[in-house]
Amino acid sequence: MKKLMLILPVILMTQFAWATAVSDRFVNVWTLTPDQHTPVVRAALTADVMETLQLETADDLMVTDQNDEPVPFRRLSRHDLVETLIYRQELSAQAALIAAQAHDASPLELELEHDGTRLVVRSPRLDRDRQAQGELRFEALIGAPDEHAGLPRRELVIELGSLHPLDLDCRLRDADDESPASRRVVLTTLGDTRPRRYQARLPVEDLPRAWHLGCYGQQAPADLELVQASLEGWSERNHRQVLALNPELQAHLEPDTLAFELDAPWRALRIGLASTEPNLLSNIVVQSRGEAKGIWRERARLALSTLDNDTAALVPLSNADHLRHRHWRLLTNPGLRQAPTVTIEAQLEELVFFAQGSGPWRLYAGSLEPVAEIASEQLVTETVSRLGPAWNWPRIDPTHGREAAGIGALEPPPAEIPWQRYLLWLVLFIGAGIIAVIAVKLLREGD
Repeated sequence: MKKLMLILPVILMTQFAWATAVSDRFVNVWTLTPDQHTPVVRAALTADVMETLQLETADDLMVTDQNDEPVPFRRLSRHDLVETLIYRQELSAQAALIAAQAHDASPLELELEHDGTRLVVRSPRLDRDRQAQGELRFEALIGAPDEHAGLPRRELVIELGSLHPLDLDCRLRDADDESPASRRVVLTTLGDTRPRRYQARLPVEDLPRAWHLGCYGQQAPADLELVQASLEGWSERNHRQVLALNPELQAHLEPDTLAFELDAPWRALRIGLASTEPNLLSNIVVQSRGEAKGIWRERARLALSTLDNDTAALVPLSNADHLRHRHWRLLTNPGLRQAPTVTIEAQLEELVFFAQGSGPWRLYAGSLEPVAEIASEQLVTETVSRLGPAWNWPRIDPTHGREAAGIGALEPPPAEIPWQRYLLWLVLFIGAGIIAVIAVKLLREGD
């Protein structure tokens, strides 16, 4: 009983330290109130939330229910909020097999319609007796569609079909180009189908009136046909929001160097510079670092010019997904007589939390200790498969911001009392005392 009374205070103190209130660990807290009942909610990390964060990694965040019990949450990556749009258009085409003895076969003709005008495209004149790749055995004309805006990535997709294996060297070129085709078309088998399907995908930049496909070899299957030709394009719709930050430049200790600081661990995406200094042309190296005495890392290079009236474009910053540096500097060559205007485009980040427990929920921010994101990336991926893309999930802004522990949360924690060590010494002293008492009794009995 006496031993239990000695150990009980130590257990209670340990439990008290473990159960430290969440509100004592963070500077500020905001309310998260969804407009509708939903299992997952996106919450924007607004400017006031970001400015409260203390860690360079921006990991001093926590989401709890109204009882301050943690709920699963995770910051969304930039890929979670980017929607890929796919465009596909079937193309008009004309194809023909060329027999071994048909060296004088007529060229193919393809009738196209561009902007309301009907055009006839003929296959290029070819030396049908012999090409470097062999005799021409199969050719096709494929009409290109009108230009489609907003499709930075495009592919021409060609599919051939035959019951027999295909052993031909296929080349592609602009149908209006009479020079020998040099762009090779690599055909790969699609699955294990009958008839066999062969597909080629070729990146496309400029769109001609039509493409000419020529396949050369010793022999082509008699049933070889052009199954289909299509143009596929991809574009991205960004559901992320960005903020324009305009930090003030200050003179740096080093010559021809200007410096500025960001007020939060922003994920900086782009930088732009503007100046009213006439006839200016200066090469700028942009550098940043997370700590005041850290190593400078190059983030971008750009030319600052006022020689023309062109509007300066925002230049992408390197490692935008990994660096959240606060300290920045500009190395200018030649130096500037007056400081330019700086624009930093930063991502307005979001987190997603699972509405467990009872609401309203709370968002805590600002601490000296990082908090592990409870929701795993796999959990977010599985949620997407069940509920659809993340950009369709309900989104809210934190409201009713107030102090939690205030700046007291940023004070270094007091030195931990080594209760286990003290308890061990206490047990040793008690054990030594018991042994001493037993030894005295044994000595008295021996007398």
